[in-house]
Amino acid sequence: MTPRPVRFDHGAAEEAANQLLVTAESLVEALSVLEADREVVTEDWQGRFRTTFDHELGRTVLGGSFLAGTLQQMAAVIRARALQAKAAQALYEQWLQDQEDPGVGGR
Repeated sequence: MTPRPVRFDHGAAEEAANQLLVTAESLVEALSVLEADREVVTEDWQGRFRTTFDHELGRTVLGGSFLAGTLQQMAAVIRARALQAKAAQALYEQWLQDQEDPGVGGR
């Protein structure tokens, strides 16, 4: 099979991965503040709305943590694809070089 040139915007990929990681970090920080302030906010609060708040806060923290993890995973996927693209391009370039000078590394 003849290799083909690789089209991959490494700069855009790295920027996307970085933005995903920054967003995940900001989300984790916001969730930490929310959890840390919970006791102060609800200190004198009682009744059904307090129960609802406690329930929803737990769901928010759980969902936010899941989202932050997903953002981190997506950044890792983008970076893995960038490495795959570099490897594929290197194979293509080696193939081109072998075509130009088959006596050196050609088959």
